[in-house]
Amino acid sequence: MYKDALKLSPTEVQFFMGLIAVPWSFKIVYGFLADNVALRGSKRKGHLLVNALSCACAMAALILFGLRLGKYFITFCVLMSQINMAYSDTVTDALTCQATAKGVKNGSENLNSIAYLF
Repeated sequence: MYKDALKLSPTEVQFFMGLIAVPWSFKIVYGFLADNVALRGSKRKGHLLVNALSCACAMAALILFGLRLGKYFITFCVLMSQINMAYSDTVTDALTCQATAKGVKNGSENLNSIAYLF
């Protein structure tokens, strides 16, 4: 989208791509938040719900208004989706570890198989 639709230079494209990758560097912070702040009575499931809804809103805004509002709006929407995906990835990893600790009899091998597919 940056290169073809917005006709940005390679330098600008790399700058925006680097900016979009930053949220994945803060997974440890997301883990602390998910483990210590309860949302809707649950420490992890509420975070997954909020992140999924926020990511869906960011992607819908990108689809509806992206090209009209320009490169900064597009970058903001993609950055928000990356923050939510990195956060959800952290919470999912924690849930996988928690299920694995319960043992094979409780279905943790199925959860690990599903996690590896994604």
